Amino acid sequence: ESFAFKLKDPGTYWYHSHNRGWEQVARGLYGPFVIENPNEPQIPDFTVVIDDWTINRSEKLDWSTLGDGHSWSHGGNIGNLVTVNAEIAPTIEVPSYGYFRLRFLNAATARLFTPIVAALKSKVIALDGFGTRPFDPQDDFLILGPSQRIDLLVDATEISGQTIEINEGDAPLFYLSANGEVDGG
Repeated sequence: ESFAFKLKDPGTYWYHSHNRGWEQVARGLYGPFVIENPNEPQIPDFTVVIDDWTINRSEKLDWSTLGDGHSWSHGGNIGNLVTVNAEIAPTIEVPSYGYFRLRFLNAATARLFTPIVAALKSKVIALDGFGTRPFDPQDDFLILGPSQRIDLLVDATEISGQTIEINEGDAPLFYLSANGEVDGG
C-alpha cells in the first residue's frame, strides 16, 4: 500500500530516533530525507552523510561508550573513525559537465566537521533544509555542526576528468570523481 501527500517545505532533512536517540543515532539508526522542489531545475543530486564512530583496538565498534552517561550528559561522544555514507573515504561518481547538487549532512552526535571545498567551483544554496540566496563558502570550507545540513551547487565542468579529494585538514573525507556520465544518486 502506498500513500501520496503534498509536502510544503522542500529541502535536505534527516530522520532519527528520539527514543534513546543518544544511543540509537550513535549506532547509525538514521538516514537522509530529501524533499525535491518541483520549481527548481532537475539536476543530478548527491547526498553525503558524515558521521564518526568509536572503534576499539580490535577495530570493532566500541558499544561500551554508548552507556557512558558522563559523555552523553556533556554533549555526546566524539569517535575516532570518520565515515561518509557508511564508508571510509568513498569515491562518489559525479557528472563531468553541467551542474550538480551536493547535500552535506552531519549525523555525528558531538563532532563539528569542516570539509574543505576550495577545489570546487560552488555556491551554498541551502542551509538546514531551507533554500538561501547563493553565496560562496566562507574561507573555502564548510562548518557543519551536529545535525546540520548544507547544500552546494557545484559546477562540474570545473572538475571534469578529475578526482577531487574533499578533506578535513590532512584527512580525506571522500572523493568526487568527474570522469564520465552520471545521472545522480
